[in-house]
Amino acid sequence: MGAESFLVAMKTDSSMDTILTHLKKQAIPLFEGSQPNSFLLSDGKHVIEILVNESTSIVMFIRFALCNPTSIDEIFKRFILEMSQNCQMSIQICEDYGSDSETSHEFPLTDICFEVITQAILFRRQEWRTEFGPVEIGISTGEALYRFANQQTTGLIADQ
Repeated sequence: MGAESFLVAMKTDSSMDTILTHLKKQAIPLFEGSQPNSFLLSDGKHVIEILVNESTSIVMFIRFALCNPTSIDEIFKRFILEMSQNCQMSIQICEDYGSDSETSHEFPLTDICFEVITQAILFRRQEWRTEFGPVEIGISTGEALYRFANQQTTGLIADQ
Protein backbone atom coordinates (compact mmCIF):
# COMPACT_ATOMS: atom_id res chain seq x y z
CA MET A 1 0.00 0.00 0.00
CA GLY A 2 1.03 3.60 -0.38
CA ALA A 3 3.16 5.38 2.18
CA GLU A 4 0.46 8.03 2.59
CA SER A 5 -2.26 5.92 4.19
CA PHE A 6 -3.23 3.21 6.66
CA LEU A 7 -5.60 0.59 5.24
CA VAL A 8 -7.69 -2.26 6.60
CA ALA A 9 -10.20 -4.52 4.85
CA MET A 10 -13.33 -5.85 6.53
CA LYS A 11 -15.25 -8.82 5.14
CA THR A 12 -18.78 -10.00 5.77
CA ASP A 13 -21.52 -12.27 4.53
CA SER A 14 -24.11 -9.65 5.53
CA SER A 15 -26.20 -8.14 2.76
CA MET A 16 -25.15 -5.01 0.92
CA ASP A 17 -28.33 -3.32 2.21
CA THR A 18 -27.26 -4.03 5.80
CA ILE A 19 -23.79 -2.58 5.21
CA LEU A 20 -25.09 0.50 3.41
CA THR A 21 -27.73 1.14 6.08
CA HIS A 22 -25.07 1.23 8.82
CA LEU A 23 -22.62 3.24 6.72
CA LYS A 24 -25.16 5.92 5.81
CA LYS A 25 -25.77 6.56 9.53
CA GLN A 26 -22.15 7.71 9.90
CA ALA A 27 -20.66 8.55 6.52
CA ILE A 28 -21.49 10.61 3.46
CA PRO A 29 -22.02 8.61 0.25
CA LEU A 30 -19.87 9.71 -2.68
CA PHE A 31 -21.09 8.93 -6.20
CA GLU A 32 -24.25 7.31 -4.81
CA GLY A 33 -25.49 4.32 -6.78
CA SER A 34 -22.14 3.56 -8.37
CA GLN A 35 -20.14 0.38 -7.88
CA PRO A 36 -18.09 0.19 -5.80
CA ASN A 37 -19.82 2.30 -3.16
CA SER A 38 -17.63 5.10 -1.78
CA PHE A 39 -18.14 6.96 1.48
CA LEU A 40 -16.42 9.71 3.41
CA LEU A 41 -16.44 9.92 7.20
CA SER A 42 -15.35 13.42 8.21
CA ASP A 43 -15.81 15.59 11.27
CA GLY A 44 -13.92 18.63 9.99
CA LYS A 45 -10.66 17.55 11.65
CA HIS A 46 -10.30 13.99 10.32
CA VAL A 47 -11.06 12.20 7.06
CA ILE A 48 -11.65 8.45 6.72
CA GLU A 49 -12.36 6.98 3.29
CA ILE A 50 -14.51 3.87 2.85
CA LEU A 51 -14.95 1.75 -0.26
CA VAL A 52 -17.45 -1.12 -0.30
CA ASN A 53 -17.08 -3.74 -3.02
CA GLU A 54 -19.42 -6.64 -3.64
CA SER A 55 -18.18 -9.85 -5.25
CA THR A 56 -18.62 -13.30 -3.69
CA SER A 57 -18.66 -11.57 -0.32
CA ILE A 58 -18.75 -7.93 0.66
CA VAL A 59 -15.39 -6.31 1.32
CA MET A 60 -15.10 -2.85 2.82
CA PHE A 61 -11.77 -1.04 2.56
CA ILE A 62 -11.20 1.67 5.14
CA ARG A 63 -8.23 4.03 5.06
CA PHE A 64 -7.00 7.38 6.27
CA ALA A 65 -4.07 9.60 5.37
CA LEU A 66 -1.30 9.34 7.94
CA CYS A 67 -1.02 13.15 8.07
CA ASN A 68 -4.41 13.31 9.85
CA PRO A 69 -4.18 14.33 13.51
CA THR A 70 -3.30 11.37 15.74
CA SER A 71 -6.75 11.63 17.32
CA ILE A 72 -8.01 9.86 14.17
CA ASP A 73 -6.68 6.57 15.57
CA GLU A 74 -9.49 6.20 18.10
CA ILE A 75 -12.14 7.37 15.64
CA PHE A 76 -10.88 4.80 13.13
CA LYS A 77 -10.88 1.97 15.68
CA ARG A 78 -14.32 2.94 17.00
CA PHE A 79 -15.73 2.91 13.45
CA ILE A 80 -14.20 -0.53 12.80
CA LEU A 81 -15.66 -1.86 16.05
CA GLU A 82 -19.14 -0.48 15.30
CA MET A 83 -19.18 -1.94 11.78
CA SER A 84 -17.88 -5.26 13.06
CA GLN A 85 -20.56 -5.50 15.71
CA ASN A 86 -23.42 -4.32 13.48
CA CYS A 87 -22.51 -6.31 10.38
CA GLN A 88 -20.55 -9.34 11.68
CA MET A 89 -17.34 -8.36 9.91
CA SER A 90 -13.82 -9.78 10.18
CA ILE A 91 -10.81 -7.50 9.73
CA GLN A 92 -7.63 -7.73 7.74
CA ILE A 93 -4.72 -5.33 8.24
CA CYS A 94 -3.39 -4.55 4.76
CA GLU A 95 -0.11 -2.99 5.80
CA ASP A 96 3.46 -3.99 6.53
CA TYR A 97 4.10 -2.65 10.01
CA GLY A 98 7.61 -3.65 11.02
CA SER A 99 10.58 -5.77 10.14
CA ASP A 100 9.10 -8.88 11.80
CA SER A 101 5.66 -8.54 10.25
CA GLU A 102 4.14 -9.71 7.01
CA THR A 103 1.46 -7.80 5.17
CA SER A 104 -2.20 -8.71 5.06
CA HIS A 105 -2.87 -10.30 8.46
CA GLU A 106 -6.43 -11.33 9.28
CA PHE A 107 -7.58 -11.14 12.90
CA PRO A 108 -10.73 -11.70 14.89
CA LEU A 109 -11.83 -8.35 16.28
CA THR A 110 -10.49 -8.52 19.83
CA ASP A 111 -8.38 -6.39 22.16
CA ILE A 112 -5.30 -8.08 20.66
CA CYS A 113 -6.42 -7.01 17.20
CA PHE A 114 -6.77 -3.40 18.38
CA GLU A 115 -3.29 -3.55 19.93
CA VAL A 116 -1.90 -4.76 16.58
CA ILE A 117 -3.79 -2.00 14.74
CA THR A 118 -2.45 0.60 17.19
CA GLN A 119 1.12 -0.61 16.73
CA ALA A 120 0.72 -0.79 12.95
CA ILE A 121 -0.60 2.78 12.78
CA LEU A 122 2.28 4.03 14.94
CA PHE A 123 4.81 2.26 12.74
CA ARG A 124 3.27 3.56 9.49
CA ARG A 125 2.88 7.11 10.87
CA GLN A 126 6.55 7.15 11.86
CA GLU A 127 7.47 6.15 8.29
CA TRP A 128 5.29 8.99 6.97
CA ARG A 129 6.80 11.55 9.34
CA THR A 130 10.32 10.45 8.51
CA GLU A 131 9.56 11.08 4.84
CA PHE A 132 7.36 14.20 5.06
CA GLY A 133 7.71 15.69 8.54
CA PRO A 134 5.32 16.09 11.49
CA VAL A 135 2.59 18.13 9.74
CA GLU A 136 -0.92 17.14 10.89
CA ILE A 137 -3.82 17.98 8.61
CA GLY A 138 -7.22 16.29 8.17
CA ILE A 139 -7.28 15.47 4.45
CA SER A 140 -7.93 12.50 2.17
CA THR A 141 -5.19 10.20 0.97
CA GLY A 142 -5.35 11.58 -2.57
CA GLU A 143 -5.02 15.10 -1.27
CA ALA A 144 -2.10 14.07 0.95
CA LEU A 145 -0.29 12.59 -2.03
CA TYR A 146 -0.87 15.74 -4.06
CA ARG A 147 0.20 18.14 -1.33
CA PHE A 148 3.20 16.30 0.00
CA ALA A 149 4.51 14.99 -3.32
CA ASN A 150 4.28 18.60 -4.51
CA GLN A 151 6.21 19.68 -1.42
CA GLN A 152 9.01 17.25 -2.20
CA THR A 153 9.17 18.40 -5.81
CA THR A 154 8.87 22.17 -5.31
CA GLY A 155 9.68 22.68 -1.64
CA LEU A 156 6.21 24.19 -1.13
CA ILE A 157 3.03 22.70 0.32
CA ALA A 158 0.14 23.05 -2.10
CA ASP A 159 -2.63 25.49 -1.14
CA GLN A 160 -4.98 24.26 1.56
